[in-house]
Amino acid sequence: MQIYSDNIAHYLIQQKLPIGSPVIVYGGQTFSMLACFLGVFKAGHPYIPVDDQSSPQRLVDISQRSGAEFCLALANLPVDLEDINLVKDEKIKKIFAAAHQNADKRIFTQETDIFYPNYFIH
Repeated sequence: MQIYSDNIAHYLIQQKLPIGSPVIVYGGQTFSMLACFLGVFKAGHPYIPVDDQSSPQRLVDISQRSGAEFCLALANLPVDLEDINLVKDEKIKKIFAAAHQNADKRIFTQETDIFYPNYFIH
């Protein structure tokens, strides 16, 4: 888990996302989702989990309301998300498999930062 999440963190840090911007993590209840949650956290960003059983409209609403600029998609998205950088499952697997990249703990989400925004959208 540590290697996978460190590699995701390293990848996200390289993308130079705005500080504190949320990252959508889309998929099912899998080990890979947990590794992505931790990687996003280690990169200094809150993560927004969206289950792949959610309605397409929920995904669109969350992406628009959150202002997320990035999505890690561990499952096929049912809709196109405008203005969001998308990393699909195949790329995520390559990131996981890369040589271990240590995450810089100074960048980790801090205790005063938003860690996990929860969306209740009807």
